[in-house]
Amino acid sequence: MTFRLSNQAKSYFKNIFGKGSDDKLDILWDEYYICLMIGFSEVKIGDEASADSEITKTFPQAYKDQRYEIMASLIASEIDRRGISKVKDIENLMLSILDHNSSTELSSEGHRLMNRYVAGGFEIIKENIREVNELHMFLIKYYDILINVTNE
Repeated sequence: MTFRLSNQAKSYFKNIFGKGSDDKLDILWDEYYICLMIGFSEVKIGDEASADSEITKTFPQAYKDQRYEIMASLIASEIDRRGISKVKDIENLMLSILDHNSSTELSSEGHRLMNRYVAGGFEIIKENIREVNELHMFLIKYYDILINVTNE
């Protein structure tokens, strides 16, 4: 499986994406991660079909050290979304999401769910931040979304 981002999301972020610039996102995974964190924080999954563009098959080098935290956040979000409380059910969920034989250590189901959280996060972002022209302004608005979720 692969990490996927919608073409609509790529288009949305185009003004704040550009390698080698201090005021731009450097890699497509940055866009993916931004959407993923909102999806996790809101426990919102989107339509699987909207993730129509492959961005990478592995965690990028810049995010490799955080991959376990990202996978743990996926599991925690799924526990919350599904309302799971029994230890055996949590173990089964983890077994369905993780795959130690995969280069990402995620199963195809784990990839599918992460891509759906990205899609859900992007829906929230585009609803709350209409226009994206400058990275610093986007990040201020993004922070506001995260704070509002945390305070609810």
